[in-house]
Amino acid sequence: MKNKIVFILGIGRSGSTLLDVTLGSHPKFIGLGEIYATLRNDFNIFNNTTRTCTCGNTVNKCPFWGEVAERVLPKISRPMVERYQILLDVFNKIYGEDYIIVDSSKFLQALNTVQNLADVNLQTIYLLRDVRAWTISKLDYRTRYPQKYSSNGYYINKLSFTYGKKIKLLRWLIPNLTKIPFWYFLLWYYQNRKITTYLNETQLPHYRLSYDELGLSPQSVMKSVFNYLNQKEPTGLSSETSKSHVLWGSTKVSDPQRRTGILYDNRWMYRHEWLTSAALLRPIMKFNATHVYGNIQKKAIW
Repeated sequence: MKNKIVFILGIGRSGSTLLDVTLGSHPKFIGLGEIYATLRNDFNIFNNTTRTCTCGNTVNKCPFWGEVAERVLPKISRPMVERYQILLDVFNKIYGEDYIIVDSSKFLQALNTVQNLADVNLQTIYLLRDVRAWTISKLDYRTRYPQKYSSNGYYINKLSFTYGKKIKLLRWLIPNLTKIPFWYFLLWYYQNRKITTYLNETQLPHYRLSYDELGLSPQSVMKSVFNYLNQKEPTGLSSETSKSHVLWGSTKVSDPQRRTGILYDNRWMYRHEWLTSAALLRPIMKFNATHVYGNIQKKAIW
């Protein structure tokens, strides 16, 4: 059996969970959130019995993740490819070959894991977010969870996992750097340039989409997405009807009020923290205009 996987590629806080559960409202798609993070042994998610899936059940009671946890835990130290294969076995048992997995793991390391799986039909969506909106989102998250941005906090450990232990040389600067919009502009650009370089070098077929295009023009954008995925667009598309099982991703997307439709986060439009960075970093703003709004520019009504 050849599993079909739609992999959402991008950087954190770019709307991947929203797209995941929105795709999950299609009759053939099952959104599973960030599979790579869920299967990581150092995150220990399967032993957290209070963590809730978007289906409304806790880990051990979720009809999908409960069985995955039961099979993976005894082999949690095995290579990630083997753990992912166990997940595929459970998926095939529960859903069969007619359903398609949505994996919003985002990062290139996770994409490489999926590419190394046997008998997989992979389709990739590269998701971006306007650098100004992304910066405001990151600044607000930094304000809500300051403890994560300490010199030994979650943020520096996450960066070192992604980019190597050399990042830890910045541990004493991180608490201050992460308060500066300029830092987030540079980080956004570095991460997205790395992804676009990878896609260009490997010639990996993909569909490029932005959270902003999705939020500003959801119907036309999702129609294009389903065309790329060779699937008929469902009627009444809404994340509220999603069949997703997301354990790791944006927790807010589980809020019933946020699942009544595709709602655009427009905080950046009435905030000013990004203005100086945007004025000074013109090459980044040019990259932003081309890559974030490329789809709707082609169909502009003005």
